[in-house]
Amino acid sequence: MFKKLFLVPLIFLTLLLLVGCNSSNGPRDNGGSEEQGGSSSVIADNSNRKIIYTAHLSIKTNNLGETTTKIKALLDSSEWVQEENLTENNNYLTIRIKTSRLNAFLNGLKNDYETTNYKLESKDVSLDYINIASKKDALTKERERLMELYENASINDMIMINRRIGEVDQELIRIERQLLEYDSLVDYSTVNLWIHGPKSSPKPPTLSNKVSRSFNAGWDSTVILFHSFVQVIVFIIPLLIIIVPVSVIVIFFVIRNKKKNKK
Repeated sequence: MFKKLFLVPLIFLTLLLLVGCNSSNGPRDNGGSEEQGGSSSVIADNSNRKIIYTAHLSIKTNNLGETTTKIKALLDSSEWVQEENLTENNNYLTIRIKTSRLNAFLNGLKNDYETTNYKLESKDVSLDYINIASKKDALTKERERLMELYENASINDMIMINRRIGEVDQELIRIERQLLEYDSLVDYSTVNLWIHGPKSSPKPPTLSNKVSRSFNAGWDSTVILFHSFVQVIVFIIPLLIIIVPVSVIVIFFVIRNKKKNKK
């Protein structure tokens, strides 16, 4: 009886030691390449995946116009500004950057300017892209088969085949447009950039600029008024051509009738 009571805690202690050994021999690699901090890569290293990246970034600057010019100069020849909205103290830019350059571009902005807000979004569209590409392949094969059947088809069958070929062509055009849109969004990431700073034009306009603007505004008003006057005259001339002769004739007959009545 004493031996049985002694074996129970001994077995329990042995199991605890085995569990502890297994947990101590487990993997301990938690860092990996993410230890690079702010300069870490945000791009997934897998060329077979279709991922759309959208970055949102807000920065501060002491010279709004100069900073905007410098940022635009950072773009490659194939990159572009999709949208720009300049206000008194802010400038909003939507920039399309090559996805392969997205890391360097974002890290450069965060290092050179005071960053007040940063957000990165990624959307994996690999499955949708594969489904659309598969549908394109199926429709292409169907079209090739329809063209083969068309050669030996009757007139009625030709009409039906032509109708189906037209439907397939329309669907292929729509699918091709979807694939091109996905390729563009994958190859060129979107960066929504807000630049906050002093007024874009801190210097007031000179007297000559004010006089020039006033003269131009007055000249434009004069031209508009002249155009309106000419349009009124052109509108009245056809009416006068009809109304004046008719009025003269009516007055003539009225006067004539009065004279007859007096006699």
